[in-house]
Amino acid sequence: MNKPHIGVTLTIIYLALVAVSLAIYALVTQYVNDQNHSTIVGLLGWSATLFATIALLYTFNSWREQKSLEVIATEAKLIINELSKSSKITEDLFYSFMQDHLESYKSNKSILYNIVNNNIKFQLDTLNHLIYINNSKSDENLNKVIFQHNQSYYLFNAKLNYVSENKDKLDFDDINKQIITAFGDHSDCNFRLRSYLANYALYKEYDH
Repeated sequence: MNKPHIGVTLTIIYLALVAVSLAIYALVTQYVNDQNHSTIVGLLGWSATLFATIALLYTFNSWREQKSLEVIATEAKLIINELSKSSKITEDLFYSFMQDHLESYKSNKSILYNIVNNNIKFQLDTLNHLIYINNSKSDENLNKVIFQHNQSYYLFNAKLNYVSENKDKLDFDDINKQIITAFGDHSDCNFRLRSYLANYALYKEYDH
């Protein structure tokens, strides 16, 4: 749900204060003769002073919230970039495995492990912490997508290890089925996580 513009909110607050001042003035003049209208002038002065304080606090809170969203968006963009790298390395790893390019396979496997278990993990922990600070609660939907991504990576990695260790015992079709399925699942989870994070990167709000 979109929040009302700050100008609209402050206008409503000001009109409410003026209405309260007029209501108090109407009540006071039932018991006090205010020929010089000093009471209404004082009440309007009071409402203006109070409004200035409220406007300052409201504007500061809006500015702070905006800055928090900018920090979260920046972190989300960094993670999306790492996930894009991870997606490319996963694809390279898949093809190097299927084509028996051992050196390339080992290199890509090591790079992917470092990206997923170090870079992405650390950045996601940081993002979750920032979201919690800003919203006073975690984004459970994001946590579910992260869990699915991590599980798909570990399954893909486990399948690679299993097939590597049992190539002589498995037929070609079985190898293809296991690796291709695990590769596809991890690629899909990587895409879903990037898509979810894009909402934070673009300042879109979630109903958590």
